[in-house]
Amino acid sequence: MNLTHLLTPQAQKMESSLVRELLQYSQQPDILSLAGGLPDETLMPPLPTLAPVASFAQYGPSEGEPALRKQISEIISERGLSVEFKQVLVTNGSQQGLDLISRLVLNPGDVILTEQPTYLAALQVFQLQGAVVKTVESDETGMNPDALKAAIEQYNPKAVYLIPNFQNPAGHCYSLSRRETIASIIDASNILLIEDDPYRDLYYDEVVI
Repeated sequence: MNLTHLLTPQAQKMESSLVRELLQYSQQPDILSLAGGLPDETLMPPLPTLAPVASFAQYGPSEGEPALRKQISEIISERGLSVEFKQVLVTNGSQQGLDLISRLVLNPGDVILTEQPTYLAALQVFQLQGAVVKTVESDETGMNPDALKAAIEQYNPKAVYLIPNFQNPAGHCYSLSRRETIASIIDASNILLIEDDPYRDLYYDEVVI
């Protein structure tokens, strides 16, 4: 699915980071880069080994440590989504991720649909960007599909924000059928799904979905 039409005008004008490009060249062993504030590693005092991180004495790539990104892509692939490590961006927690997504796709006045209730800090991020938050009725197995369809028809939203596993603050988990139904509705509407999933692996009893 091509979602470039959802990007804000500012996001569509974004170009690759020049600093990132410079740092990529500096990591090549045959190059001595004078382009950034990169001290000579041979003059540094000994540092503790941080295996398996390949290089930790200099600035790392802004996308995140490659080994970590590869691990994340493998975990996501095991969950049924085909993801390459170069598509992974490591953030400083989910809050930064929500902020980046909001800056990329939400213009002032754009509508985003959320569960009722939902994560308060996410609401703050969306509203700070100027988005209009509309809540959709939810039950013990997730957002109500009929209510979601009605809200899409009424508000023409830019995105839907969901917490399908151990929802915050309600605590419920979406059933498999509910996930599939909602996914088909969102795909058919060609809008963005923002999935916040911090609790998937944090459970004490077997969860039946």
